[in-house]
Amino acid sequence: MIGWRVMGPGIDTRGVGDKSLVGYETIDFLEGQVAMRRPERFGKYKLEDFPPIPPNHRERANYKDCQYAPGDYEAIISQRPIAVHALENPTKFDAGLYAFRKMLRDALRGLKTAASPENSAVWLRSVGGEPNSYCCGNVLDVPEAEDIREEVANRRRIARGIVTLLTESDKLSGEERRAFVLEGMDEIERTSGKK
Repeated sequence: MIGWRVMGPGIDTRGVGDKSLVGYETIDFLEGQVAMRRPERFGKYKLEDFPPIPPNHRERANYKDCQYAPGDYEAIISQRPIAVHALENPTKFDAGLYAFRKMLRDALRGLKTAASPENSAVWLRSVGGEPNSYCCGNVLDVPEAEDIREEVANRRRIARGIVTLLTESDKLSGEERRAFVLEGMDEIERTSGKK
């Protein structure tokens, strides 16, 4: 399994990335991204070491801890080569995954003609091979609401504003799109009820 970590001023606007924690079997965020949790990794090994990882994830020394607080690593490694969906225990946080699976099934069954290989190739050529992409690493300075109902309403309003902004940005590309999104995010932040 190979992963990557992107750092730099455009994506890590708060400067919290720590390259000294990124390497084989280690990442600088979230304990559950790799087989070894951080205390186990750095209690015994240095960053440049290649610690042995048991071939069966259930044989890891931290297996019980990982069951109480599973991360992406557990979600990936605990699947079979072909996932048996009947054995899954989905939560409300898996809604996006289930929506993606449905979109993929519909595309494979030919129910979405826009998703056919031919139409996908036409679309990719129409954007010069550089489709717009999205990330979720943006942080807005928004004041906390007085009560939970108002807080939920604020978060929903802000989320809708961001989705609308990003949808509108799809017609742009390159630096023009970047400037449009940054200006829109600043406006959302300014009008979010800051005190």
